[in-house]
Amino acid sequence: MLSVKKHIGQAQRNKEFYESIKEKYPDWGVTALFYCVLHYVDAFLKSKNLTVENHTSRFWWIERTTELRSLYDDYRVLYDWSIAAKYLTLPESAK
Repeated sequence: MLSVKKHIGQAQRNKEFYESIKEKYPDWGVTALFYCVLHYVDAFLKSKNLTVENHTSRFWWIERTTELRSLYDDYRVLYDWSIAAKYLTLPESAK
């Protein structure tokens, strides 16, 4: 598992990548943005000594952690868009 500091660093790198490609490659942009948010969530959970093993456990913690609960719906949408962008096509609403 990464440290809080390393999760934040990775989130910042993913955000920079997102900013550099979002206009030309929105499918990769939404994927980079999702992983940016994922690492910020993981950094927060790590700071609380909570263990994340996969997407399922991360969703579980987001839904049950008071500070993250309000992000659940938006996080789910971003996750779904990233899956669609990687394996199908990006929804028009995400472009």
